[in-house]
Amino acid sequence: MNDEKIQQYGDELYEAFVRCRPIRPLLEREPDITIADAYRIQERFVARRVAAGEKVIGKKIGATSKPVQDFLGVYQPDFGILLSGMVYTEGDTIDLGRLIQPKAEAELAFVLKEDLKGPGITAMDVIRATDYVLPCFEIVDSRITDWKIKIQDTVADNASCGVYVLGNTRGDPRRLDLTLAGMVLEKNGELFSTGVGAAVQGSPANAVAWLANTLGELGIPFKAGEVILSGSQSALVPVVDGDELVCTVGGLGSCRVKFAGQSATAATPAAAPGSEARSGSSTAGMNLTLGREDIVRLCERIEGAQTRAYAIPKLTDEYPGMTIGDGYAVQMALRQRFLAAGHKQVGWKAGLTSKAKMIQMGVNVPSIGFLTDRMARPENSAISTADLVHPRVECEVAFVMKKALQGPGCTRQDVLDATDYVLPAVEIIDSRFSGFKFDLPSVVADNGSSARFVGGGRARYVEDIDLDTLGVVMEKNGELVAMAASAAVLGHPAEAIAMLVNILAELGEGLPAGSFVMSGGITEAIAVKPGDNVIARFQALGSVSMRFVE
Repeated sequence: MNDEKIQQYGDELYEAFVRCRPIRPLLEREPDITIADAYRIQERFVARRVAAGEKVIGKKIGATSKPVQDFLGVYQPDFGILLSGMVYTEGDTIDLGRLIQPKAEAELAFVLKEDLKGPGITAMDVIRATDYVLPCFEIVDSRITDWKIKIQDTVADNASCGVYVLGNTRGDPRRLDLTLAGMVLEKNGELFSTGVGAAVQGSPANAVAWLANTLGELGIPFKAGEVILSGSQSALVPVVDGDELVCTVGGLGSCRVKFAGQSATAATPAAAPGSEARSGSSTAGMNLTLGREDIVRLCERIEGAQTRAYAIPKLTDEYPGMTIGDGYAVQMALRQRFLAAGHKQVGWKAGLTSKAKMIQMGVNVPSIGFLTDRMARPENSAISTADLVHPRVECEVAFVMKKALQGPGCTRQDVLDATDYVLPAVEIIDSRFSGFKFDLPSVVADNGSSARFVGGGRARYVEDIDLDTLGVVMEKNGELVAMAASAAVLGHPAEAIAMLVNILAELGEGLPAGSFVMSGGITEAIAVKPGDNVIARFQALGSVSMRFVE
């Protein structure tokens, strides 16, 4: 692209910034524009802002995590320049009138104490050169109409950078687990999303090293004192007048920001990804529609599918009026059969407690199931799939109780007070329904898809860790396949245990002391097959590993 067009498009973006009016996508007008052209346009755009009095104070990395890449349709990282007119601090209120179509993302900011110049920079170099890290928000704001962007558009638009907000809590990166630190994002007091440092190229330090090397090839160094935004760990959050956001990073602290006014293209506020049940009942009543003969018949059907590992149609195909109460009646009958056959009950499990699991399973309330000694497997063991139908694995926090609990009215604090310790665990769930198609009454009857579980890692007292911000990543065969923070489980894993206790009360039961209780999948469940090796890593709790065989 010739210099005249580079200047033209850079100036258009600057005018769009000044006037808060979006422009047509550049790629629509220049189908042959290259990424190199786009960075030259960005340079012109930034130069216009500097000429107007702003100063360069850092750099940002964009499109580093899958949620952001999926939203933007951009599947490679990019970078932009941070300017003095962009910065806000903890607790500030951002005037939306200076933005066009803002969306917030939570991330870590690195503040450098030494220069860095690539190529050849590693994550270790980044940590050495970093003075401290901060929780922060970047408010991205495309100058391109309706966010209809490709990689060339966002690069030219200074990586869609709008403004950013730095928290007050400084952390030494040498004292933080940058990979496993969990991130919890709340919007107006409700959980919006969770993330983990590993979402950003495996670690935020890796992303910063990538940018140092990319800029180094262009002869551009990082300078001491600069702020480097490492890339979003969260889904993008639309913001409007009156919104308040808080992001909390495990082991570090939080950043809070408010928004006021109206952006140039203000839209109807978007709801959080779903409010979930808290510790009250989620059973919609234990009303029964099935007779004793039907309950026994369905129990035998489930038992056969579980013990002989074959798939069956979901139960509501034959009993379309089946309720959740009917499902628990079948589950309790199944438990009695297992106990009579010599199984020993060791505890309970909460299921479908995260939004990711609810979406994956097509249900909208949590459930519970029982655990027996024959479901337990040692850490790092070989688990046979020959007696499983649709095996999947999910990371969970397990609670071991020192006191009995009884509902109704059990609360999170009651659970924490009654807990001896927590430990990391992986549950191997296994729906026995054909095509992995089911509904909540069928899942409940199938004992919440319980099959196997593995505990491991490090036991910790609840008062010694932040249970709501624990970062968790799952690797399968060396590849990162799932990640989230523990707040994905009803805002706090102890909420799931309280919910379980209250459901047990509706069933006429309590939670005994000594019980091993799994609080529910933090991420979506991942399918496994023979030959797969799985390791789950938990911030502050260690890891749990296993392998799958025929």
